[in-house]
Amino acid sequence: MLDMTLRRGRIGASLMPAIVGCNPWKGPLAAWLEVTGRHQDGGDTERTRLGHKLEGPIAEMVAEKLGVELAHFGSVLHPEHDWLLATPDRAVFGQSAIVECKLVGQRVAHHWGPAPDGVPEYVLVQCLTQLEVTGASVCYVGALIGAAPAASAPSSRRRCSTSCTRSPPAPASRSAASPPRMPS
Repeated sequence: MLDMTLRRGRIGASLMPAIVGCNPWKGPLAAWLEVTGRHQDGGDTERTRLGHKLEGPIAEMVAEKLGVELAHFGSVLHPEHDWLLATPDRAVFGQSAIVECKLVGQRVAHHWGPAPDGVPEYVLVQCLTQLEVTGASVCYVGALIGAAPAASAPSSRRRCSTSCTRSPPAPASRSAASPPRMPS
């Protein structure tokens, strides 16, 4: 997790895509307002909390696929430019490599293409910034694409019993072209 006191007044790797203009949700002005403390990013949403909760399982999938062990990675300042920092999600034991974990919702899944080259530009910019800050040689990106939390409305016993006991709708009439049903 990122130390918020360390982040104040600095540019983090996740903010770099906005600064260079390839973040589809935030531009350079919003990044400047955030860094200078004139506007707080509303980052603590249900989606970001879910992303943090699923970071561990995504990292485990990356480790399993690569056959490596991973460790948590804290925030790191650039060795020469203390205004630039990175907080990679994981580091790879025994390698000059880091891992970035992404939870990609259904609405933005179209930004991602087929592996291995399907990582969006805004994620690549974040990874390149992390590589520059940490000195690592490789950044692996693990993504869970299309996951969405299930929405549920409260149900009462009465509501459930009436909706669950209704008769199923009458079957539509079959045309000559429709395939036969499988026997039960």
